[in-house]
Amino acid sequence: MKILHVNFSDNEGGAAIAVKRLHDSLLKKGYDSNLLVHSKNTLGKKIYNSESNYILIKNLFYQSLERKLISTIKKNSFSSKSLNIFPTGLVKKINNFNADIVNLHWIGNSMISIREISKIKAKLIWTMHSMWPFNCIDHLSENDEHINSNFLSENSTKLHFLEKYVWWQKIKYLKNLNIKIICSSKWMMDEVQRSYLFRNKKTKLIPLMLGDNMFKLDNSSSKKILNFNEDKYRICCIAENIDNSNKRIAELIYSIDKNEFLNASNTEIILIGNYKNKIISKKNIKIEYIGKLSDEISKQIIISSMDVVCLSSRIETFGQVALEALSMGIPCVIFENLGSSDLINHKENGYLAKKNNFIDFSNGVYWTLTNLSLKKKEILDNFNLQFDKNKIIEDYMCFIKS
Repeated sequence: MKILHVNFSDNEGGAAIAVKRLHDSLLKKGYDSNLLVHSKNTLGKKIYNSESNYILIKNLFYQSLERKLISTIKKNSFSSKSLNIFPTGLVKKINNFNADIVNLHWIGNSMISIREISKIKAKLIWTMHSMWPFNCIDHLSENDEHINSNFLSENSTKLHFLEKYVWWQKIKYLKNLNIKIICSSKWMMDEVQRSYLFRNKKTKLIPLMLGDNMFKLDNSSSKKILNFNEDKYRICCIAENIDNSNKRIAELIYSIDKNEFLNASNTEIILIGNYKNKIISKKNIKIEYIGKLSDEISKQIIISSMDVVCLSSRIETFGQVALEALSMGIPCVIFENLGSSDLINHKENGYLAKKNNFIDFSNGVYWTLTNLSLKKKEILDNFNLQFDKNKIIEDYMCFIKS
């Protein structure tokens, strides 16, 4: 059986990391897995660039045009947006692979048009890395009417003409398309199953997996490598872009400032990811900006040296960060409404804070630091029992074959 994964990139963003891990694991098991990407940045096996020079130039033009069109829509600024209304020609390359299964992943930013998706000849699987496939133009949304009803007919006067057109395209080409859906969290599966576009499609919950290059380094050893003192709590936040308003890292830091038990003498905050503007603690708590880490080893050493990892996003489909942290025995504090909350057993391997309640979140950070800091081995052992890579691969193959 020949499997073709289609994703925008092979290493940029959470979806790319997840796809690459799945692809590599399938190859290791002997399956004929192939990965087709728009932006190829690694030298991995059976990874193909999606475009010839001619198509690349054409698509760069479409992407630029799409960004200009999207800039005219002045709402939901925390979410990235995609239109995917221009014909890219990628469907021809996909069909030329003669794959038995085509597994779409994150295909935004004009990688392939909505209409072209309906022309893929192979059996179709779509893994939900964002809400865009069943939403309108937003990859993340808090607006239920953009998901669980035909809002084109109900709210037509409120909509931008681009929203109307994209939604009409999705109804026409995707709603009745024979396609199966994979979700990596119960939260995402619930969203899919109540969505107007995908509620009647066969859906399966299959968690994401770790890569083969993950290694286990205990907390004290990591701290010694990094020359960290044991007398401070270390709180870690990780994001592709620290400034992303959806991540709400500034709000998290302000809430830590307000916590009476956390201060400059006992606390340090580590931020991993790209940034433009630095956040200043009003309590003068040290904030260390690491920047984006391109190599896994450095990232793993730093995460494994932390005392707690925080995910304070407004919306999150599934947190790779939480998965990686728990695999190293590091507890996490997460809002209860996020996709990655599936991973947390409240007050056992982390803390589930009430939705959008940063007071509860900062209290949860302190509770976790004082109650779970000595339970890292227990957290790690429970994680290893829960996330069996062989079982995940088995479930994936059974679902796509059925």
